[in-house]
Amino acid sequence: MVHGRCLPEIDPSPKCWADGKCSKRYPKEFCEVTIFGEDGYPLYARPNNGCTFQKGNYTYDNKDVVPHNAYLTAKYKCHINVEICTSIDSVKYIHKYIYKGYDYTTMEIAGDQERDEIREYLDAQFIGSAESCWHIFEFSMHAEFPTVYGLPVHLPDQ
Repeated sequence: MVHGRCLPEIDPSPKCWADGKCSKRYPKEFCEVTIFGEDGYPLYARPNNGCTFQKGNYTYDNKDVVPHNAYLTAKYKCHINVEICTSIDSVKYIHKYIYKGYDYTTMEIAGDQERDEIREYLDAQFIGSAESCWHIFEFSMHAEFPTVYGLPVHLPDQ
C-alpha cells in the first residue's frame, strides 16, 4: 500500500493536504531500521534500496509505503493501516475514542433560579458502548483492595 501523491499540482484537492504539507507526514524519510521516535511513535524501516514503481507522472519509493498487514488486507479485502501502539500517548488516543461520549454543552443563565444538581448530573451522564457491555455482563468496573463499603452513618436526630 502506498500513500498517493497529495501535492496540489498533481491532485487539485488533496484530502490530506493542510497548511502547505501532507497532514499524514508523507513522504516519510528513509530509515534503515525501525526505531522509536522521541514522541514514542515508531519510525518504520524504509531502506533506500532503490525499489521504485511508476504510476502516472510520479515515481513511488519506500518513502510512500503505508504500514499495513498483508494478511489482514487480503482477509478483509480492504485497506487496513496497521500501527504499533506502545507509547502512553497512543494508548490514551485509543481510549479517548473507545470511551468518547456524545458532545454535550452546558449553558448557564444568570439569575435567581434554583439549581437542580441531580437533574444536571443525570443530563450530563453518558454511558458508552464499552461501559454498557461491562454492566450487562456484570463485570467489575474497577478493583479495590481491600474492598471498601459505604456505611450509612447519620448524625444524631438526622
